[in-house]
Amino acid sequence: MSEDHYVPPASRADLEAKAYAWRDALGIDAHCAVPDMPSVLEILLPRRLPVIAIHIVGDQQMGDVEAITTFNPPAITLRESVYLAAARFDGRARMTLAHELGHLVLHKSAAPLHRAPAQYLNADKLKPFASAEYQANVFGAAFLVPEWIACEFQDAEALARHCCVSRKLAEIKISQVKVRQPTNSDVVAARLVSDWNK
Repeated sequence: MSEDHYVPPASRADLEAKAYAWRDALGIDAHCAVPDMPSVLEILLPRRLPVIAIHIVGDQQMGDVEAITTFNPPAITLRESVYLAAARFDGRARMTLAHELGHLVLHKSAAPLHRAPAQYLNADKLKPFASAEYQANVFGAAFLVPEWIACEFQDAEALARHCCVSRKLAEIKISQVKVRQPTNSDVVAARLVSDWNK
């Protein structure tokens, strides 16, 4: 989604828990620091959600848009250059794919800004916890750099290299690391897939 949309509010902790649960649901080992995002979208995701389509189109067809997620039918469409960069483990491209995965699994009920309840708007802009773009960013960052991996690093450059993400993302994840342990996602993973299929 290139424009922001209103979505049901969710906390960062809830979004991170969903990202961890989806890693688990897709069979990504907890210790895997660099999930292959093209394989996640093209192989692992369709095993859980067979109705999903992934389209790779020429850059000229996408204009300035790197990727877009649609729901009728459910699909992620990617610029060819972004897809190829993600296949080469480029940090920004990997985040684009993880971000779109977030939209796909979180935002079936997204609504345009003009339909957002007034309490979730601030100067015609969505408050972060009700913003589809914010939520997809949090989901994507947690999917690529889980807390239990980030907490092993104090240097953003080392974390960025370890997880094949941008330095900016690594800096954000290191600043967010908390003392708490992540929740067990086994039950949540099954519920998420079940909820998505409803």
